[in-house]
Amino acid sequence: MQSPLPKAPQWKPIYTWIIAIGFLVLVLIASGVESWLSYRNAIGKTAEQTQTTSYLISEWLNASFALTRHILKDVIEDIDPIEIRYPTEDQDRHLKLTNSLINKSKSDPTIQFLGLFDAQCTVTHTSLGYNLGRNFKNRDYCRLAFQEPVNDLKIGPMFVSSDGRMNVTISLAVLTPSQQVVGFALVGLDLSFFQHWLDRIQPTEGLVVSIFDAKQQLLARLPPTPDSLGKPVDSAVLRQF
Repeated sequence: MQSPLPKAPQWKPIYTWIIAIGFLVLVLIASGVESWLSYRNAIGKTAEQTQTTSYLISEWLNASFALTRHILKDVIEDIDPIEIRYPTEDQDRHLKLTNSLINKSKSDPTIQFLGLFDAQCTVTHTSLGYNLGRNFKNRDYCRLAFQEPVNDLKIGPMFVSSDGRMNVTISLAVLTPSQQVVGFALVGLDLSFFQHWLDRIQPTEGLVVSIFDAKQQLLARLPPTPDSLGKPVDSAVLRQF
């Protein structure tokens, strides 16, 4: 005996599943798009923060180098080029200039030494009290001091000084009226000079800030890594930069 009620169509459960799966796919796509947008937003904010931090450090360093330039210019402005020689023919004048260097070097605790060199890179005056008459023509700072433009401030790569301390040098040439280089004044800055500026930055999780010289040697880092200071970092990105 046949049932008076017709059978329910078999296609309804299939379409129900198709609709459910389609809805799930749409949810997953929307979630993926939202995650991607959030990721892009986070990357953008991080890039903006990094750029701002780098800019601030650059401005801080430029301001500090301006102070160093002032000290160097103050050293060379009153020098008669004939004074840049060793041994000297005027001991009293030599002692007076040396004492002036010593006093100026005390104006900034990050200054390791302040000195004068002749055209052959021989030390003629120094705040250290030693190395007089010693020649340093193989140092990078000697080569840089005579490069064009000769009246520019020259910042050399990190090196280890005679007393074993790591420092970075900044030099300014002593010129004759005809712009001939007869020597240069040189400041040696302790690496704490660079770390000082990084320590002013508010620590942020995941943010690493480093300062390198032209030889890819690490001068300062946040978070600090004292054991890595002065060591070269082999990085393709740094080489390209």
